[in-house]
Amino acid sequence: MSASPPDPNTLATRALTHLDAQRDLPLIPLPAGWHLGDWTLNLPDVILIAVLTLCAGILVYTALRLRRRGADPWDMRAGEADAAHAHAQANLQRAEDFAAAGDYMEAMHELLLQCVADVRAARAGRLDESLTSREILQRAELPPSGADALADIISRVEWTYFGRRPADMLHWQECRARFDQVRGALAAHA
Repeated sequence: MSASPPDPNTLATRALTHLDAQRDLPLIPLPAGWHLGDWTLNLPDVILIAVLTLCAGILVYTALRLRRRGADPWDMRAGEADAAHAHAQANLQRAEDFAAAGDYMEAMHELLLQCVADVRAARAGRLDESLTSREILQRAELPPSGADALADIISRVEWTYFGRRPADMLHWQECRARFDQVRGALAAHA
């Protein structure tokens, strides 16, 4: 009959004894004042309540801010709407003045700036101030005719303003007509 294999624990104990090896870790006392177990936070109840109240206040504030983020930041009150209309008229007059002076590039740029302001005022999408005109075109909620007109204005302004291509009266007139199309689309959208 064959013998059963020896128990591994028994073999290990015999080997450690035969080699006179260390079996237990030495206990080195910790320096005075050190305690690794039983971590407790011994704060007075008033401080603990104040910290918890502050955390709850921050959570409520954050929740309200996130909820308001859904609200339209371009919501205008009656007086602000009148001021915005006056500002828009001033921008259009400035564009017309640039065109009359022969600076068609700046005139077209003014039209683009006013288009973007009109899209924001019409609340046709959430359009942050930091967006480029291409990003605004992608995010604006415009009917196809308005989006096409805005895309045409953006292309013409980029071509002349950034591409340093000359602009003439014909470019200005086409941009002005496309500007009116954007405004018409915004009016139909509202």
